[in-house]
Amino acid sequence: MHHLYVFLNLACTVYAHLVVKWQVNKADADPVEFADKLKFLGGLLLNPWIWSAMLVVFLASLFWMLAMTKLDLSYAWLFLSLTFVFIPLGSHLFFGEQISAMRMASIGFIVIGVVLGGRS
Repeated sequence: MHHLYVFLNLACTVYAHLVVKWQVNKADADPVEFADKLKFLGGLLLNPWIWSAMLVVFLASLFWMLAMTKLDLSYAWLFLSLTFVFIPLGSHLFFGEQISAMRMASIGFIVIGVVLGGRS
């Protein structure tokens, strides 16, 4: 069950990052002036999708606390490195962002590290 909490934390984290990117892209703004940046952020804070991302980050924290009741931090933390796998893949899938060969190799090394670290 405690592994499930780690993976729920992971899923929540990935969801939040992808939703924020989606909504920032939708806002289609790149404010330069400080006042415009505040206005841009204020507009995002009125967005229900952004609120869903913030809620899910809070839920991720709760799942993490539950996971920490039984798992070693050094062990559980390995699995959170999978955010470096799922977020680029989600970015490619949902936003059409390119993943270079070097980045794919890096993702492969992360997966290998999680597999090896999870066995020890």
